[in-house]
Amino acid sequence: MGFLARSRHRAADALAAAHAAEGVRYAGVCGGWMTLSGFSAPGVRSSWARRSMRWTLLLTDERIRLHALSNRYPDPIDAAWDDAGTARLEISVDPRGRLRLAFRAEAFRLDCAGSVVAELRLPDAADAAAIAEGLRGRRTGRPPAGAPTR
Repeated sequence: MGFLARSRHRAADALAAAHAAEGVRYAGVCGGWMTLSGFSAPGVRSSWARRSMRWTLLLTDERIRLHALSNRYPDPIDAAWDDAGTARLEISVDPRGRLRLAFRAEAFRLDCAGSVVAELRLPDAADAAAIAEGLRGRRTGRPPAGAPTR
């Protein structure tokens, strides 16, 4: 493992340690892409852009946090499971096995607007999606995706 990979994993470990009291369920570092459409934030404007990214995904009993390791938009998602934005967050796994998080930027940050799609290359994307849906369902009363209904 190279120097940069070790430093990314240390960053994920530090983020998990900072939120340990919240009950960490998943913490992972991965590569992927962020696609912005009609996006604006302080210092950033884009009608359409796709950028490769390095991410840290943190899922705790209390929150979801998606942290970009180097970007002018560092925390696209940092919200409690019972937050209104989290309820509208689209969580899926695409046919290539990437975790896909699609959302409106203003749902999580008042100083931002536009559509954001984060695609994360995780070796266990389906597991991460199931954990996220289970945590969101438990906090919001929504059944997890694919759960049987009566």
